[in-house]
Amino acid sequence: MKKLFIVFIALLSLAANYAHCRAASTTSEQQPATYSTNLQPIKTIPVIRGKGWKTSERFEISNIEGFQEACNAEEQIIFHVEGKSEQMNVDEASGFEVAATIYDRTRKAGHHADKVGNRAEVEYDPGKRAWQVKLTAPKVSNDNYAIVVSLYCREKDSPCATTYGYGTQINKILQVKVR
Repeated sequence: MKKLFIVFIALLSLAANYAHCRAASTTSEQQPATYSTNLQPIKTIPVIRGKGWKTSERFEISNIEGFQEACNAEEQIIFHVEGKSEQMNVDEASGFEVAATIYDRTRKAGHHADKVGNRAEVEYDPGKRAWQVKLTAPKVSNDNYAIVVSLYCREKDSPCATTYGYGTQINKILQVKVR
C-alpha cells in the first residue's frame, strides 16, 4: 500500500509538470518572454518556449566577457555575450537574439528591480561575433540582484528555428551586487 501511494504521488507530480510544460509551449508565436522562476547565481537553464526543441542538440551561451559582479547604483553595466552551436554560427544572420533583464532576487519571480531601466539595450557586434548588453544598475544598493541573460531563436524561418525550433532559448543567470 505504501508503494502504491508513492507511485500515485509521483504520477501526480509528473502530470503537474506536463501541464506546466504544455501551457508554456502553447504561448503565442510572438517573441519569447525573458523570465526565470528560479533565480540562482551563475546558472544555465534550458527553457522550452514556442514549439519546443526540435532536436537533442542545443546551442549555448559560451562566454560572457566584461561582466563585473559588483557595481555602483545607477552605473551602466556593459558586457558581451557569445553563443556556441555545433550546427551553425550563433549570430543575428542565423536568427539568434540576446535579451537581458535585472531582477531583485529577494522579491517574487517576475518582479523587476526598478520600474524603469531594468531591460537591457542589446546590439549585435559582428566584429566580436557577440552581443553587447547595456543596462543601468538599480538605484537601491543590494547584494541580491541577478541579471537573466537569454539567448534565443527569434526568427521563425531562420536556420536557428529550422534546426532548434522557433522560440527555443537558454538562460544564464548572473549575480550582481549594487553598492
